[in-house]
Amino acid sequence: RDGVARQDFASRFAGARVVDDLTTPTPPDFNSPYVALEGDLRAGRCWRILQTSAQLGVKLAQQIEVTHLSIDHIPGELVMNLTHAPRDIILWGVTDTMLFPLLQYVEDPIWLSISRRTPALTKDGQIVVPLAVIQYNISSSDIIQTFPVPDSIFANGTFSLFIVDILNNWGAEWTCLYRVRIHGKAMV
Repeated sequence: RDGVARQDFASRFAGARVVDDLTTPTPPDFNSPYVALEGDLRAGRCWRILQTSAQLGVKLAQQIEVTHLSIDHIPGELVMNLTHAPRDIILWGVTDTMLFPLLQYVEDPIWLSISRRTPALTKDGQIVVPLAVIQYNISSSDIIQTFPVPDSIFANGTFSLFIVDILNNWGAEWTCLYRVRIHGKAMV
């Protein structure tokens, strides 16, 4: 009904959960990061982060071959400004084994620099794989923006654990993530 027409494996209602030790801490009087997995686009029903960058660890109920990432934000007509919306985001797949097909990085300076970076909150032994680098556009008329995971990044790699790494926002002192969706093909 919202035009995405893809299964949301990161939905709380599909069994996804927030991974606390891979998620930026939230003050107790703020909305839980779980609101970003629910899709309630009422004003203020976002995961409010007290800084411009943060990360959200998401554990899916099953392994998927990820194909797309969607970010939803509240319409501009409902808020005074959109500068608290996330801007640049990296979607990471997290694993503890190299028993999946190795990455086939594109010979692109952006991907090469990203592949040398890691999210701030990871545990020893975890391997993080950059799957998509996206930018949410606050000037777009689409409040739900869906971004493909490039086919050339990896071949048939599957994940059930992800990090949504928000690098910055559009100029506010804090960031508000309304919804994140992870789409793909379920592995049986």
